[in-house]
Amino acid sequence: MIRTPAIVALLALAACAGPGPITLTDSWPTRTRDYDDVMRDWTSTGSLMRDFETVITVDATFESPEWRAAYVAERTRREKMPASDTAALLSAQKQANAESYELELLVSTHDPRWNDLQKGERSMWRLALMNDRGQQVTPTSIKREQRPDAVVRAWFPRMGDFSEAYAVRFPRSVDLLGDGARALILRVSSASGAVQLSWRSR
Repeated sequence: MIRTPAIVALLALAACAGPGPITLTDSWPTRTRDYDDVMRDWTSTGSLMRDFETVITVDATFESPEWRAAYVAERTRREKMPASDTAALLSAQKQANAESYELELLVSTHDPRWNDLQKGERSMWRLALMNDRGQQVTPTSIKREQRPDAVVRAWFPRMGDFSEAYAVRFPRSVDLLGDGARALILRVSSASGAVQLSWRSR
């Protein structure tokens, strides 16, 4: 089969399904929305195709203040947590939010050996988090989820049977959400190409 450069380039592009418009802010919400609605709004999906095969598919949930607040409320409801436990969980979530930008990634690859984000610099993949103003940071930590799959799936229902879940942290050395930023972008790239997942502000 003859492939023109244009076709090859097209096949290396990512097909992305971003969430609807959200509010990019570090402010804690004054009210809490339904967890399923918040999950939908803060989860972006993308796939990288090459030579008619799906190289990688990524579902990324940005753990924004709105997501964290909804998580605390929903976990309290599901587990019937007493007020003291809810307060402790809320405090922990606010501290985590202040320390870093965090995303939960659900990753599946054509070859299981390629699903190696936890290797850091030895991984075939490079991650960067950026805004529409050209500012970007690289991860300080990429860890495979230690929680059981059933627990991860309960909170991140897009997790499939062949997915690996990763908790990824990016430094707050750059204020990606300040100074009028209108979009947040996660780039996952390798020698095979790149997929970009985005969250866009209202």
